[in-house]
Amino acid sequence: MMRMSGVGLAVLVVGVTAVSYGAVVSNLVADAGFETSTVWSYPNADTAPWFSTGEGNQAGWVSRELVIVKSGAQGLKFSTWAGNAAALQNLGVTLDSNTVYEISFAMRLDNLSTNPSQTNATIIGVALGSSPVLGGAYSWTGKSFYELAPSTTGVWETITLTVDGSDAALVDNHGEYLQLTLKKFNNAKNSEYEVFVDDVVFGEYTTGPPPADLLLGFYGSRLANPDFHAPGIGGSLYTSTADGIGVDTTAGSSDGTYGTFSGATILPTGYKVHMGTTNKNQRVDVQILNNTGSPLRLDSVSFDYGRWLAAGPQDVALAYAYGDLSGIANEDVLFTATNLAVTGSSGDYHDFDISLSNLTDRVLADGEKATFRLSIDNAVGPWDKGAFDNIAIFGEVINASYETWVTDYPSMSGSPDADPDHDFDGDGWDNLMEYALGGNPVNGFINGHIPVYANIGSVLEYVYAMRTDDAALTYRIEVSDDLVSSTWTNSGTMVMTTNVTGGSFDFVTNSIPIDEIRKFARLVVEQ
Repeated sequence: MMRMSGVGLAVLVVGVTAVSYGAVVSNLVADAGFETSTVWSYPNADTAPWFSTGEGNQAGWVSRELVIVKSGAQGLKFSTWAGNAAALQNLGVTLDSNTVYEISFAMRLDNLSTNPSQTNATIIGVALGSSPVLGGAYSWTGKSFYELAPSTTGVWETITLTVDGSDAALVDNHGEYLQLTLKKFNNAKNSEYEVFVDDVVFGEYTTGPPPADLLLGFYGSRLANPDFHAPGIGGSLYTSTADGIGVDTTAGSSDGTYGTFSGATILPTGYKVHMGTTNKNQRVDVQILNNTGSPLRLDSVSFDYGRWLAAGPQDVALAYAYGDLSGIANEDVLFTATNLAVTGSSGDYHDFDISLSNLTDRVLADGEKATFRLSIDNAVGPWDKGAFDNIAIFGEVINASYETWVTDYPSMSGSPDADPDHDFDGDGWDNLMEYALGGNPVNGFINGHIPVYANIGSVLEYVYAMRTDDAALTYRIEVSDDLVSSTWTNSGTMVMTTNVTGGSFDFVTNSIPIDEIRKFARLVVEQ
């Protein structure tokens, strides 16, 4: 709907008083949900694509499942509490040293044994084998994951693992064909529960798509190389390097999120911090620079923090370190969290999403920057460690609109007072004209850029301000020879020049011919 504001300045020309997110590229596992089986004993030694070993010729120690399934009609069951078994598949892909792989599967523990001798932990493992020849003799690569289990019995949970092709344990297997094994090892014999598995995935790992409002993200890079930055956004990350421990590529958060938001990585790279006394490394600084050409609103900061050991730093804080935001002092603390639980150096770190909506100023003009500081405290000893990971700043480039502008004035936002044609402060300018000319709709003494005019010979030069950040607005001059008939026209008026300032407002000079005894002029703004 078109809105028009004409209450700005109606000027009498001749001598009369004047009247605004981790995803797998493709799953390399065939029959990932065990749906192709037509016999209960699948998999066994001679079936495909899944087959089994380690059953001691006792069919059924691993078999298809028709009742307790995660998706589809079938799943896999390690169907005896007493025994061990394995399900294997030759993947048909060779190990690439430049690729990171993701392994995931749904797992459930159910059917508690009634045998008093079956009390061992119910766990399985994942192992990788390789062979120079597809379908040949596969041998263990040295890469395995042990003691895998869901955190709760009786429910399905997805277990996700990653394998870096450049891992030192795999250096002798590059270029060889891979075999994936899901195995109940000997130490899981006489387990408490039966094991159920479904929806197996093995594929190339990539980070999930970033949220639309992600401005800057760090999950492995340092200094002038953020892992993600939106167009026109610059950024840097600083850590103390006095003792050479700024980044640890063996530690980090495993959830693949910035705080709770997608787009980070599950790969280990933590920004290590400790409570050192001389070469202390207690903080990580993240700086964001606005080079978008428009105002940039900062909405929130997200990060993960891991407390590695019981003696490690228990408390974290987010502060505004320094920069171009006004109304906030350097080193002002914005958020604290205390008594955080131990996560280990690699695992699911604590997630934090901190809103910046309470800041007096959270908008960076083009060319401005802000630096935020993550710090730790409350460790038992001077060298006890923790790490930050997956650090991000969220916000939005402000492409101005009336609807966005009016939210800056909560006293009228969300009510009829916020309508464009309403004059909330009673100063003679409706809200749309206040917006169009940079006024303040709740303060009648702040009118923004008031149009100016002057007689130059036989013409009137009329200069008004025009917003540069909202293409939906149109400005024009209209004239009339009286204020009674309401007949206004822009006939004869002409834009002469536009002073392009590079700022939020340009200034437009109009020519209005003075060819009558009396003439009135007004500025009209529409959206």
